[in-house]
Amino acid sequence: MRVIFSTINLLYIKVHYFLKVKGIMSLKTEDHIKNLQEAEKNLRSADHMIYVTLPLIKENKLIGNILEQIHKAIILLISAVLNYEIKFKNIEPSKSPKKNLENFKEVSEKYSITDSEIYSIEQLLFLMQKKKASTMEFVRKEKFVIMLENASYHPITIQHLKSYIMLAKSLLGKVRGVLVG
Repeated sequence: MRVIFSTINLLYIKVHYFLKVKGIMSLKTEDHIKNLQEAEKNLRSADHMIYVTLPLIKENKLIGNILEQIHKAIILLISAVLNYEIKFKNIEPSKSPKKNLENFKEVSEKYSITDSEIYSIEQLLFLMQKKKASTMEFVRKEKFVIMLENASYHPITIQHLKSYIMLAKSLLGKVRGVLVG
């Protein structure tokens, strides 16, 4: 029994070494794969909160947390795409969020991401920017309201969250299809 186990181990080590030497496999997980996995985790968390937790406890203050989880998932998906494209030298790396979004738009056709999905992503990014800059957040009826300094406000409903979660799931599928194959 021990001989069989050590033979299997030896065979595994030889195959692993061969794949590593040939550049087919790396011991370290690539950044784009890590981002993809983290995005999927955040998306699962947001999905559970919107479809299970929110209806169960009926606390609309969770809408802000759910929005943040969806935002984080989409940012990670964009990062996964950019890391993948940078790895294959299709785009230049940038530290500017604006330039990164432009780079993402440039390569989005390769991932079958539509203009309406790009528009929805931009709306979500804008909404999160307003949420971070907000002076006050509160719940009114079935809406989570973000109040700004100039007395303007942005209400967010559960339907908005559901559309953003569908967008994120669609992006996840499209990005995974290209990155993982």
